[in-house]
Amino acid sequence: MDVSTASTSCFIVDSPNSLNSDDGLANYSQGSRDLWDSFSVSAFLSAVRLFLAVPCNKAACYQRKMKERTCLNKFWFGILVSVSIITAVFDQIKSVQRFQNRISSMEFTAIAVAIYRISYLSKNLYALVKVYRVREKIGRLFETVNKMCTPPNEKVAATTKMQHQLRILSLLLSATGITAIAVVLLATYYCFYGIAMKHLAVDPNGCGWTCPTAFAVVSGSHVWGTFLGYFLGFFFQVGSDVFPQLLVILLIYPLGHRLGNFTDSMRKVAKQLATPPTGHSAIKCHEIGLTSTVLRRQTAAHLELTKVIMELDDIFSFLFLIMYTGDMMGFIATASLVLHHKTAFTSGSIDLELIPVFIALVSVSTLLAVLRTFFGVWLNEKAHSVLPVLYELNLKVTSEGDKFLCSSFISRLQGSRVALTAGGFFYITREFVITIFGVLLTYILFVYQMQDQKQDMSLLPKLEEITAVVMTLANRDLQPSQFHPMQAANCTGQLAYPML
Repeated sequence: MDVSTASTSCFIVDSPNSLNSDDGLANYSQGSRDLWDSFSVSAFLSAVRLFLAVPCNKAACYQRKMKERTCLNKFWFGILVSVSIITAVFDQIKSVQRFQNRISSMEFTAIAVAIYRISYLSKNLYALVKVYRVREKIGRLFETVNKMCTPPNEKVAATTKMQHQLRILSLLLSATGITAIAVVLLATYYCFYGIAMKHLAVDPNGCGWTCPTAFAVVSGSHVWGTFLGYFLGFFFQVGSDVFPQLLVILLIYPLGHRLGNFTDSMRKVAKQLATPPTGHSAIKCHEIGLTSTVLRRQTAAHLELTKVIMELDDIFSFLFLIMYTGDMMGFIATASLVLHHKTAFTSGSIDLELIPVFIALVSVSTLLAVLRTFFGVWLNEKAHSVLPVLYELNLKVTSEGDKFLCSSFISRLQGSRVALTAGGFFYITREFVITIFGVLLTYILFVYQMQDQKQDMSLLPKLEEITAVVMTLANRDLQPSQFHPMQAANCTGQLAYPML
């Protein structure tokens, strides 16, 4: 049997040479198997185009030409940036008195909530600018992922299955993004509805939604006008926060699925092998394709997938760091608000009317943090899932070249992480999840203990007062023993000590 022919049948993953060959590009240019060619994916990418102003349609985002054509012009990008800046500035300086109260009281809860709102709006503005600047890289990344996950000589059924899964995933991602925006907008409406009802509670025939709001920037504006401004601002702010993260998930899934197929194909080959007791069995192992050439091709294929993951990490790594930092600030502010809500709500340093919006923003950010962490960990597990199979192959192969390739492959996976990072500071892996969970739990216990100690300290003056009263009563009971008996008789009408 020809070794090269057998190797092709034994391994599903194709070599990078076949992916970069002229035939592979020709097959790709025919457009017969495009992962992104579906209505649900196009609808999701249209939402990305709306909130991020990046070229995401069939002709531009994952287009097959080297020259990029933008879907939205710079004018729309300028509008999105302007809306983000105006919303951030307006939200922070709408009430000068609030900031004076925060500075004078130095209340941690109020300061934490204010910092979280500033960081939330700032990170969304950064995400908008960052994604727009790397739009060309994102377009090439879509094309690369499509080539890596739909090689020319793969079965059509496998590609069709992947397309079906991506359609379902894009529908779920679209539903997640729409739900996140709807939750924040409903919370915004609830806030301003409460403001209007307060005016009507004071005067049933009052102004309600037409009452003026004492905002520093737009003094005298109506409640409904302020509501529309916040509604529009949060619509684009939440969209620019949600859809970059969902876009990364859409790119992660086919890569993780392809790495899973790689492991499955290697596992099938390992099951077909038996430890060769004789040289004749070793020749049969070579006949089914376990040669140095084949192992080199599989190693190169895994390296190609790793390279794509590194490109994805290079684009979104620092954005992930900003997202995790904002999520941490939201957690700190929420924990402080829950533990100190009595003093925080009565100090006048927190905008009570926007507390529902704050809770909605934190909830949405937490959901997205869970999603991107889950898919990041899943991608890392898929990339390293081939290690047990490599251990098994390393025991079954006989030639020195095969053993060397298996050992080097194992060493590479053990020595470096194939995973996404947050700014290059830490990998998004299981260990990262355990560490973050431990840090958050420790912070909650620490803050709760400090709150208990603060309450105990507040009881000390009362305990001192009670102790003073008890001592006074005790001294008063002892005072008659210090009087002269005749003095006691003058007070009571009889001798205090009859035995005298």
